[in-house]
Amino acid sequence: RFAINDLKAKKAAIVVDSASDYSMGLSGAFKKAFAEMGGEIVVEVSYVQKDQDFSSQLTKIRSRKPDVIFAPGYYTEIGNMLKQAKTLGIKARFLGGDGWSSPKLYEIAGDAATGHYYADHFFHEDTDPKVKEFVKRFKQKWKVEPSAMAALGYDAVYVMADAAKRIGGNKIDPSSLMQNINQTKDFAGVTGLISLDSNRNANKSLVVLEGRGPGPAFVKRMAP
Repeated sequence: RFAINDLKAKKAAIVVDSASDYSMGLSGAFKKAFAEMGGEIVVEVSYVQKDQDFSSQLTKIRSRKPDVIFAPGYYTEIGNMLKQAKTLGIKARFLGGDGWSSPKLYEIAGDAATGHYYADHFFHEDTDPKVKEFVKRFKQKWKVEPSAMAALGYDAVYVMADAAKRIGGNKIDPSSLMQNINQTKDFAGVTGLISLDSNRNANKSLVVLEGRGPGPAFVKRMAP
C-alpha cells in the first residue's frame, strides 16, 4: 500500500534471501498484495545470508527499471546492497521490513541508506501521545531511547495484565489467562491497537521509517 499509494510505484523488483523463511514469507506477501493493487513485479532475484557481493542481482534489476525494490532481508546484507546499488546508479527506492531495524544498517550503508524505507513495529519519534509518554518514562529510567523490542516487551506484559484484569478475583489459573489473552481485541499499546486473530497472531499497526542521514526518521503509522 505504501509503495503504490504513497510512492506511486507501478513496477517493483524483489530481491529475497532464498534461505530465510522470514525473507521468503515477506516476499510472498508483498508480491501478492502489489499485484492485487495493480502493480507489476518486473523481476525477482535471490541471494543467501552472508553474501557480500550483490552486483549481478542489482545489474539485472537495473535493466528492468523498477520504481521500487522490495528487499526483505537483514541489515548486514541490506547495508552492503544499498551501497552497491548507489555505486551502480540505481535510483529506485528500496523497501524492507523490520530486519533492517538496527543502527548497524547506517554504519554499513552510510549515506546510501538515505531515501529508502522500511516498516517496523515502533519508533521512538512517533507522535502518538501514548508513545511519547512511554519514551519519556523509559528514558528517565534507562537513559536510552527504547527500541522496538523494548516496546513489544512492554506491550506483551500489559496485554497479559489486561487479560488478568478481565478475569478478576484473586486467583488466576493458566488456562483462563491464556483464553483471555487470546480474546484480546483493540488493546491500545505503544506499538498500536492490538487484536489477536484465531491463530493468536497480533493484528496491529506498523510504522514506516525512512533512512535520513545517520539514522531513520518517522514517516507515518499504517493500520492493517
